[in-house]
Amino acid sequence: MRASTITTLIAALGLSVAGCTAIKNSGGGELRGTPDNIDVAHNTITMDGVKINGGGYPLANLTPGSPYVVRYQNQGGVNVVTDIAPDDSRMHHGTTTR
Repeated sequence: MRASTITTLIAALGLSVAGCTAIKNSGGGELRGTPDNIDVAHNTITMDGVKINGGGYPLANLTPGSPYVVRYQNQGGVNVVTDIAPDDSRMHHGTTTR
């Protein structure tokens, strides 16, 4: 192979890896229901077995046993809260969705 062909293949591989990382980091979701655990000391909340870092959200203000809607995004392999709100809908009471 010529050097330019090898260089092109290496560059393409690098872009593919960078693209996969960007897709992985943009993952996330929404969970509804009562948190499994609210760990104020470590600033995390766990819902349906998914551990989520509170980021800038004051998790100490959450009421244990109350239902919430938690939206999160995966950032560098860590799930981080993007929004938390009380789940006032009776339709989803006691359920958790991803």
